[in-house]
Formats: sequence, structure tokens, C-alpha cells
Amino acid sequence: MLVAFQVEDWNRDFSPWEALAVFGTEAFAGQGKRTLKWLVEEGVQYIDIFSGIECC
Repeated sequence: MLVAFQVEDWNRDFSPWEALAVFGTEAFAGQGKRTLKWLVEEGVQYIDIFSGIECC
């Protein structure tokens, strides 16, 4: 099964640490741990419940 989810700000929600902008002007906010926590604690449970497929 392939699952995708949308985030509001890639540079904030997926970056593992804060960093200055590399290309352009948008810096990385370093909130990747928060996104991973949500995915593990809530996202996987939601997928288990609504897909009918038990994960992990």
C-alpha cells in the first residue's frame, strides 16, 4: 500500500533541523520530528482503521 499526505510547508514539516535557505529565500524550520511523531502516533492508526489492512 502506498499512502501520501499533504503538508502546508515542505521546508518546515520535513526538514530534520533548522537551516538557512539553500536555494531562494525560504529557510528550513526543522519541524520534521513533529511530522514524524504525527505520522507514527496518528497517521498509521488512521490508515489501519480506514484501510482494513493492519500495519506493523
